[in-house]
Amino acid sequence: DKLFMLAKEMVDRGDIGKLIRNKYVITNWYRTQEYYDSGAWRGTWRGEGGGVLINQAPHNLDIWQYICGMPVSLRAKCYEGKHHDIEVEDEATICAKYENGATGEFITSTGIENGVNTFEIVGDKGKILIERGRLVLEKNGKITAFEDEDYNGHLNILKNFANAILYGEKLIAPASEAV
Repeated sequence: DKLFMLAKEMVDRGDIGKLIRNKYVITNWYRTQEYYDSGAWRGTWRGEGGGVLINQAPHNLDIWQYICGMPVSLRAKCYEGKHHDIEVEDEATICAKYENGATGEFITSTGIENGVNTFEIVGDKGKILIERGRLVLEKNGKITAFEDEDYNGHLNILKNFANAILYGEKLIAPASEAV
């Protein structure tokens, strides 16, 4: 997603200063009970190995770490079967602490029908807000907005992979980062 890549560049350049806090809320992974009932493997430890954190939101966890860095400590509360008749977590809240003292929150759920996907990154000199295909940079009383109307994450990553093989294009997400 171009907006997340832009946010990463802004953070790395120091556009918003030293990171103070972040909050990533991804509750737009709504699933019905019928979704879980459609396969005996769904919503089970044996079939999926976990719930929303491993099945719906792992890419969001990657984005969170990619932009904000690796936390030094975490506290989390996962709720198994809070919204659905399943044995794995369908809601999770993670609180993070970073080496520089910054804090972060990651909240995700498959139980909120009209959920959101909102990422706020706050520094001591500005803030970035990403939601609904738009990145807003607020700094020194000025607001600058960027939009990504062509967003299709899966298609973009597949094109990048093919172009890396065919033309030597640099990979957006090389295996070394996944490790």
